[in-house]
Order: sequence, then C-alpha cells, then structure tokens
Amino acid sequence: LRIKHGNDWATIGAALGRSASSVKDRCRLMKDTCNTGKWTEEEEKRLAEVVHELTSTEPGDIVTQGVSWAAVAERVGTRSEKQCRSKWLNYLNWKQSGGTEWTKEDEINLILRIAELDVADENDINWDLLAEGWSSVRSPQWLRSKWWTIKRQIANHKDVSFPVLIKGLK
Repeated sequence: LRIKHGNDWATIGAALGRSASSVKDRCRLMKDTCNTGKWTEEEEKRLAEVVHELTSTEPGDIVTQGVSWAAVAERVGTRSEKQCRSKWLNYLNWKQSGGTEWTKEDEINLILRIAELDVADENDINWDLLAEGWSSVRSPQWLRSKWWTIKRQIANHKDVSFPVLIKGLK
C-alpha cells in the first residue's frame, strides 16, 4: 500500500480500517531493518548494554528516564526506538534489577497507596515516587498502566470523581 499510495495516509488508513494518523505513526516508527516479534537473547543483551552505556549506569540499576530511544535504536540496529523503549521499560529493566511478578496483593497495595496519597485528581499522582521500592513494578509508566487497568474494572469510572473511585475500589 505504501508503494502504491506513497504518503497518502488517509487512503492507506481507509484500506486498513485505521486512522490516517495511526498509519502515519506506524510507518514513521517502522524501518526496513527492524525485526519484529520475539527478541533474541543477543538483541536483549545489546539493548541492555546500550542503555547502560548511554545513561552511564550499571546493570541492575533501574533506568526509566533520560534515555534517548532514537540513539538506543540506532545502536541496537535491529529494532525501532518504540520497540526498544517498550522492551526496556516493560520488561528488561525490571528483569535486570531482580523484579518479581505482579500479584493480586500488589494490586490491592496499589489502591491503598494511591488512597494514602490523598490527592484530588489522579493527574496529581507522582508515579515515579509511587513506583519506588516495589520489586514487581517494572517502571512508573507500567505502574500507571496497571492503575488504568484496575480503574477500568469500575463500569462508570469515567463518570465518577477520583476520590469516589478510590473509595469504591478500597
């Protein structure tokens, strides 16, 4: 489709049943040299080496910010910046620092910790701070996505104020 329609994202999107911006973003992040699917051990090793090298950190150090994913992807060579960022933040960083699996108890603790923050709005939550000291949390971003999963279990979560939502989950 790209060869046939060039950068006509609306036409390509219509053919794929996706929005023009979605297709444009996907094409921007894809490179002919990028692998897809399961990462090899060599790719994971290279990703870890590059991240630690570029951030001047040691294996086992938790690195969730201050990373140029474009530079990482360029040096990894076989994956896009989006793939590198996702693999690092959602798995490798956590694995390297001795992470444990997320449990139902962790889910309950997350709700209780958020309730203890006594914030009026979830946008006031400092996810970096909240993620500290938890071996099952892969990154602040990952923890926030866990929160979104939990709150979506409440049928009308979009219509309920944050304090009411927390009260209902507790």
